[in-house]
Order: sequence, then structure tokens, then C-alpha cells
Amino acid sequence: MMAAGVAMTVVGAIQTGVGADEPTHVKRLTMFMQTGLYVVKKEQDAAGPGVIPDTAYVYGPVTTRVAHKINVLAGHEGAGEVARSPEAYLVRHLVVAGLGVVGVLAAAAVGGVLLRSWRWGVVTGGVLAAIPMWTGYAMFNNKDTPVAAGHTLITLGLVVLCGAGWSLTRLRWLLGTGALFLGTVIMLGTRPGMWVSLAMSVVLFLVVLAWTRALAWVKIAGVVAALGLAYAVLWEVYPRIYSTPLVMLWKSATSSADYPHGSDSGRMYQIEQMGQVWPVLLLCFLIVGTIAAARVGLRKAKARNAQAAVLVVVAAQAFALPTLIMLKNSHLYNGLRQTLFAVPAQAVLAAFGMAVLIGAAARMSRPVRGLLATSVIAGLVLPMAVQFRLYPYQYSYVNAAAELAGVDLEPDYFKTSFREYAPLVSDTEKLVCPHRLSKGKVNRNQSDCRTMRGRTFSAYWRFDGRRGWDIPESNEFYALLRGQSGTPPYCTLKHEVTKWQNFERVTMSRLFDCRPPISPDNARPSTPSDPWAATNG
Repeated sequence: MMAAGVAMTVVGAIQTGVGADEPTHVKRLTMFMQTGLYVVKKEQDAAGPGVIPDTAYVYGPVTTRVAHKINVLAGHEGAGEVARSPEAYLVRHLVVAGLGVVGVLAAAAVGGVLLRSWRWGVVTGGVLAAIPMWTGYAMFNNKDTPVAAGHTLITLGLVVLCGAGWSLTRLRWLLGTGALFLGTVIMLGTRPGMWVSLAMSVVLFLVVLAWTRALAWVKIAGVVAALGLAYAVLWEVYPRIYSTPLVMLWKSATSSADYPHGSDSGRMYQIEQMGQVWPVLLLCFLIVGTIAAARVGLRKAKARNAQAAVLVVVAAQAFALPTLIMLKNSHLYNGLRQTLFAVPAQAVLAAFGMAVLIGAAARMSRPVRGLLATSVIAGLVLPMAVQFRLYPYQYSYVNAAAELAGVDLEPDYFKTSFREYAPLVSDTEKLVCPHRLSKGKVNRNQSDCRTMRGRTFSAYWRFDGRRGWDIPESNEFYALLRGQSGTPPYCTLKHEVTKWQNFERVTMSRLFDCRPPISPDNARPSTPSDPWAATNG
């Protein structure tokens, strides 16, 4: 399962389209090269000259700069240029996919250490790879997947440094310190506000080791060395933010926690979403594993056994910050991608639950043992089978129970399926791609998606050398809509991208041919226009 998930991630990174947020990060990196701040121009303009916008503390440039360096070496970008070509986006996708694979391997290593078995480590990697949103986001999501990969490396680093049940040799110390250092750079270099989760994990790590009398100067030295060196690297990479540590700590946490986006999601949002986007059997194993880990951890802590620190670190990485987000009632939306960082540690706990049940089955009857073994196999195989059916849009997944309950779906939120329509759109008919319909309608009087620079559709249109004339016979135009929205007035369906999920076919996006009457919102151009020429001067 782990190998299948890794293969889908890498191949999917090549085949998937540009995500809706990726062009914004092209703009952010461009501004970073010009001003040293990882913001978009409108954020800087709103803050005023010489003022650092609060949004500069939300995201960081580490992941995108790595992709840029590779693009420069590959000849897709110049030293001071951030390109919007399909080739440049492909490199960015492969960088994200690589970090996704690192996350799977790190989770597998944590599971192997926790369960004292490389076989269970492989199972742990398989659990994470079987979670559709992990594999789906690892194909392109440069905001959340790198943070999750870094978070998992931090988990691995702290678990290795615990030295619970094994001697902390020089090699193991170097591996643990190195994983903690690298994870911190990737995570905080992509989203600075994640220092909160890091701080909670390190504090719990030190407290539990002190309680179990396993805290040693060599372990403290590993943590201090890793975090100190990581901060020095972050200061070098993003000096306008990291050169003022106290300001960075405060503003990165508050700017992320108070991010506004629509209506209040509610404190139960994460729990509701887990019930929808986690495969049902894996969610059951996660619940069992969390309860079992709490019981075993308390027993080990009472016995002052250092293995308690391993369980505490994994549990903290899985639930500490998500719980704080829930208590703070920070706004979340679009599923669990904003807490994707917790999923690898949760996958470790799910594998722990599997191991506990399999261990308990040895004392049960043969039919019960067979049922438990079958449930473990099904828990890994069934979600992977659904992923093959949804490929490469696994991030749109909801589980079978949610599908049967009729939950509202929002497939292809990031519009990666728009790439598939490039051969189907006319050179002479305007195309609009609204994120949401306006009162159930689609208007002609919007930007032409064929010629918007390097966006979800135009990245694959413009670099084919195609132009974008708007020469309607009457008032016709194309409309490209994500998800399962209904047919807008005066429009007929031309093409759609659909995938099978659990029991039904799900529509990722639709292309409509619209012919509305002339109105202020749908005015026919007075003269033939070529938006390509306009956007290229």
C-alpha cells in the first residue's frame, strides 16, 4: 500500500493540473525576490510603504525557493524570474510530491520505532498513503503538504532522541537531531505560525523525559542544536521576519489563528470533517489507537518508563494544535487541509490501534481473529481502491458513510481538473471560470480564463501557443465551473470531468456553452478582441 501511494503521488504530480492557490505563491515569491517579504502586492499596498503586512508572517518561502532553485537548474526559470509555464509548475509539483514521500517514510519510521517492528513501520506508511487527502494534496499543495512533512520529521526526530528502549548512539543522536532540524526548517519556513505545535511537542518531550528520569544532557543538546541551527537558517532565508524573534512569534501565531474567511466554521468542524474525509475503518483504528496509546502512556508514565515520552510526542503531534485550534475556534474551511500536518501522527496512532487489536486477537477465537485480520486488510485496501478510481483528484474524497448520508460535496475545490479542458475550448470564444456562481448565474463580463497569466486553465493554453480571440457570432461564451453546480441559465453542458468515488460518480468540473441575451452583465464585445495581445502588451 505504501508503494502504491508513493507511486500515485509522484505520477499524479506529473499529470495533475495547477491548483487554484499556486499562482498566488508565484506572486508571493516574485514579491519576495523584490522586497524580501513573502506577500502579494495588494497586501503590501494595503499596509503602506515600508510597513510589514501581518500576512507576511502567515507563509514563508522555503518550499517555493527550493522549487525555484531546481527550476533555474533545469532552465525553466532565470535567477530572478518565477515562471508560470507548465514545466515550472511541474517542477513545483514534484518538489511537493517529494516532500509528501518524505512524510510517508518519516511516519513509517515513527511507527517502526513505536511498535518495535519494521513490518509495522511499513504498515504505518501504508496507512498514511491510504488516506486519500494525503496522497491527493501531495501532488500539488505547496502550502499544506510541506508543513505536514516537516511536522512528521519533527515527530521522528523527537522520538529517536527519546532513546526509549534503545541506546542513544552517536549515529542515532545525529539522525534524531538532523530530522528535528530539517523538519523545523521545512515547517516554519513554509508556515511560521507552526512554531506553536513545535513548542508544545518539545515542552512535553522534556517534561515527560524528566518525569521518567530519562532526561539527559545529550538529549537536551540535540534539541537545542537542532532548533538553534534551524532558526539560524530561517533567519538567513527570511531575514525580514525572523530577525525579530518576538514579533515573529506573536504575529505568526495571531495572523494564522485569526485568519478570516467567510462564516464561522464552529468548534466541532474538525471532528465533523474527520467523520467525512477519513476512511471509515481507518478512523475506527485511529480511535482505538488513541485510546490504547493514552492507557499505555499513562501506565508507562506511572512506571517512569521512558517509552511514555514516545507516545506523548506522537499524541502531541496528532492532537495538540488541532485541539488548541478547536478551543480558539479559529476558522477552518475546505476540509482538513489546514490541519494536514496532524494526519501523519494520526496515521501512526491508527497503525498502533491495528497492532493492539491484532495482539488482542491472539487470545480470541479463530472467527474473531479472522474478522480482525480482514478488517485490517480492508482498512488499507478499500481506500486505496477508491483512490485509483478518483485519481488524480483524491483530495476531493469523502468516505462511504458520508456519501450515503448525502453530505454536501465540494469536489475539485482547487480546480486541478481544468487542465483537461484545454483541447476543448475554442480559440475564438471567450472562456470565464468563476470560483462561485453569482446568484446562480454566470456572467460573460469577466476575465478571460484563456489568457489570465499562468492560472489553472491558461497555464496549459497559452504555452501551446494558442491565441484568445473573442469573436462571438451573437453573445456566446464558454463557462468552466468546478464541482457539481447546476446548469446556469442559458447554458448547455459541453463536457465534464467525472470520477467514481465509493458508490456513485462524482463530477469534478463542467464546461458549458452559454448563449445569454445581451445585458449589462453579459455584454457582447463591440469589436473583436484578442485578450492574449492585451495581457502581453
